[in-house]
Amino acid sequence: MAGRQGCSGRRQMCRAGTPPLALEETQTFADRQASLQHLSGALRGWRLLAKGLGLIAEIRKAGVPRYTGASAIAVEGMTLAETISFAFGGRSHRLECATALLPSLGVA
Repeated sequence: MAGRQGCSGRRQMCRAGTPPLALEETQTFADRQASLQHLSGALRGWRLLAKGLGLIAEIRKAGVPRYTGASAIAVEGMTLAETISFAFGGRSHRLECATALLPSLGVA
């Protein structure tokens, strides 16, 4: 699961009692630092910003690990998702799963 797109789906999973195994995000600390230049614009849309922060808080409250700055994310399996692998903190991680939620990249 990468990025914040689809957080509401993850929130619904938490509320249904089946939280995701993890939240893998590709954004890095440097990306967040660079986004601070847009803070005034984000504050003008404070309702949407608050909603997003609320979604992240709900996922965190459910105990879902969050890997910010993950890279080399791959969904593996012959015909269905079986595992998700990714790099984080200088280590390789691998999670067994049956479903992978991916962000919409706007690519057809």
